Amino acid sequence: MLTLPLVVAGVISWGVTGWGVPRLRALKLGQVIREEGPKGHQSKAGTPTMGGLLAVPVGVLVGGL
Repeated sequence: MLTLPLVVAGVISWGVTGWGVPRLRALKLGQVIREEGPKGHQSKAGTPTMGGLLAVPVGVLVGGL
C-alpha cells in the first residue's frame, strides 16, 4: 500500500533535484570547505547545501495525498 507513494515521491524528488541542484550551483549556494580540514573534504567544495529543500517538500506533498 505504501509502495506507490514511496516510488512516486522518489521519482519526483529525483527529477526536481536533477533540475534544481545545477541551479543552486549556478547561484553559488555551495559548501565552503576550510583549508585546515582533511584533504579529502576539498572535493566537496561547491556542493549545494540546500538540496534537501528540493526533495523534502515533494515527500511531504506526496505523503499527504
